[in-house]
Amino acid sequence: MSENPNDELNTGESLKDSAYVLKWVVVLIVMGSINLILNRSYGPMREDFFTFDLTGRFLTSKGIMVIFTLLMFAIIYGVREWTRMKEFSGTTKDERKEEFKDFMIYIIISLSTYLYASAYIRRKFNTGGGEMTGGGNDGILGNTVAGISSTGFGTLTLYVGILVIILNVITNTFQYLRNKKKNQKDKLLRSIYFGQISTMLQFLVAVFFVAGFGMGAIKGQSSGKLGFTALKWLILVAFCITGIHMINEATGSENWFGEAKNIPPVNKNNPNLNAAPSAGESTPENTP
Repeated sequence: MSENPNDELNTGESLKDSAYVLKWVVVLIVMGSINLILNRSYGPMREDFFTFDLTGRFLTSKGIMVIFTLLMFAIIYGVREWTRMKEFSGTTKDERKEEFKDFMIYIIISLSTYLYASAYIRRKFNTGGGEMTGGGNDGILGNTVAGISSTGFGTLTLYVGILVIILNVITNTFQYLRNKKKNQKDKLLRSIYFGQISTMLQFLVAVFFVAGFGMGAIKGQSSGKLGFTALKWLILVAFCITGIHMINEATGSENWFGEAKNIPPVNKNNPNLNAAPSAGESTPENTP
């Protein structure tokens, strides 16, 4: 353990803390449960990945989704651990110390992203046979419910959901970076912001798996349908690039991961040099 009880624990020391280990074990169990529930709800997935037939192989589509879950957990854990241990300039130990409230905010944002990404992949590339069923044709609104439950509408809601998540990431990121020097001192704002960073990294991983399962799904499709699929992804990529460019322009290209601009470097060897000179006190610049 650290000699000073106020010092932040490193990863090795934190592993000795049962509460630290328990909360991450709970997060991993929740993610595993989500994976199992979605598998049961949507049914088995296509047994091909990047056009490789997985039928009868050791690594099946179910195993690939387990790997997907573990990678997502690694991102969620890694981003949180990095921000928990990082000494942001201008912050006190109390402002950097992790608390349950800001941890839960970060986890809720990150798990929501994992849930959506997992549901998207399973919705797009399942073979049917799951327990998730649409509405029947009974009742006054039977036809309406059946229409809303159709595959086409379900796919549309997935794309709308992606745009909403990206828009949410862009707006929250802009709000944080616009006054990063002040906002990074607030644990809750940091949790929300790095929840968005976790979302972006999870989406990058999800794109890889979507491409893997999608290769086999689009094989044999007409050129018109392939062109429409490519157009949808190009629009999504253009939306992301435009959002990032607008944030950089509006915030003066503020560093997304590093320290805020215009913060004087901290001299750990001589803390007295970090203090601002009082009125009338001479400095090296104005000393004759």
